[in-house]
Amino acid sequence: MSTTSNSTASPHSISSPSTASQHQGSTSKPPSTSTYTLTPHELSRKRARDRKSQRAMRDRQKLSLLELQSHVSQLSSTLTTQAATFHSDLLTYQSQIAALHSQIQGLTEENRRLKEKVEESRFVGSELSLENFRFPENAGGALGDLPVPRPVSYPSPPRPREATSPGGYVDMGNSNPVVNIVGGKAGRREKEVWEAIPMTCPPTCLSDRILQNYIEARRAGINTFTRAGAGLEKEMGELGMEEEHPAWLPDINALLAPNTPEPGVDGRSVSTVVSDILLSYHEINTLPRKVAVLYIMYKLLNWLIYRTKSTYDQMPLWLRPTSSQLNTPHPSWIDRIPWPTARTYLITHPHITFDDFAMVYSSSFDVSWPYSPSHIIESTSTGWSGGNGGNGGDGGGISLNPVYEQHLRQLKNWTVGEKFRRKFPELSGIIDADGEGSGEIWP
Repeated sequence: MSTTSNSTASPHSISSPSTASQHQGSTSKPPSTSTYTLTPHELSRKRARDRKSQRAMRDRQKLSLLELQSHVSQLSSTLTTQAATFHSDLLTYQSQIAALHSQIQGLTEENRRLKEKVEESRFVGSELSLENFRFPENAGGALGDLPVPRPVSYPSPPRPREATSPGGYVDMGNSNPVVNIVGGKAGRREKEVWEAIPMTCPPTCLSDRILQNYIEARRAGINTFTRAGAGLEKEMGELGMEEEHPAWLPDINALLAPNTPEPGVDGRSVSTVVSDILLSYHEINTLPRKVAVLYIMYKLLNWLIYRTKSTYDQMPLWLRPTSSQLNTPHPSWIDRIPWPTARTYLITHPHITFDDFAMVYSSSFDVSWPYSPSHIIESTSTGWSGGNGGNGGDGGGISLNPVYEQHLRQLKNWTVGEKFRRKFPELSGIIDADGEGSGEIWP
């Protein structure tokens, strides 16, 4: 009975193990197309579709590659163009910068020439010659209108400590000092110390040219009197300068009123020439500083002109020439610097020019005056302002306050500011050392 039922079962109800497993798998994964189930025609069509798909993919890849190559080419071309443009612009900018530098140099040179013209126009008449600086031809007469300083008596100066150093002051401890300007050491008597002048070279700036020509012209006039037998000291005594004037000081009127006529002066006085130069430096913009420069330049120029013991003694000790000034050629503007060791430094460092130095010094130096600027001058009742020529009036004038004069004659009151110290740090230290060593009031 069972055999009949088994043998009569439907072929669809009997399946092989592999067929059963495929049916089991079909429940979890859809059947994939197999070439084994495709007819030859379907297989050919499938392969044609695959080839077409592969060609399309290769075409797309090739197109993408071509697009990328084109983009890279465009970027390279743009970069090359930009680099060429940048290089061209760089050359243009360099050319423009060079042109600007050239213009700046041209403007600087033009500015220098214009400044010289302005100074020359300000100093009209300062560069005197024997033709335009007249002295009395009668040698037997009095000194007349020739401005002559008055000697003044000061206490005997202390012997300077710097006398034994190479850059020290000339020792005035001996009542009859002598100077050997050849060897630089004291030896056999050759010249009085007040007769040995600094060994200056030809002018290196406009102010040097004006002052050196002025001194030469004044010296020529004095030599005229000397050759005629009218000695300078004798003439000064005959004029009674010792009793007539209270002090030998610069004429402050020449600084405050530069256009005022100079009665009784044949030619231009020392105060006027110095004031004309001083007023051209707008950086020196305060009255105490202006008067301070006028004072030391006046003292120095009077000695260089007259070269007498009295004019030498009138100079502050620190303003008197050092051995380097006496024995080494140097520009004359160095002689007008207050600090003696600084003057020696400038002589031994000739690369520091007047323009380099004056550019910062004029706006940076100070005299440490703690009071009102109006206190540096005082009214006078005699009309004599203390300088060459005075103010020529009978009803009063102005003169330098003696308190301010003593203040000026202390080198410790002369200082330089931060701008100068940044430019010349080594020289600033020398200036400080000079000031610290001169606390006493020099004669």
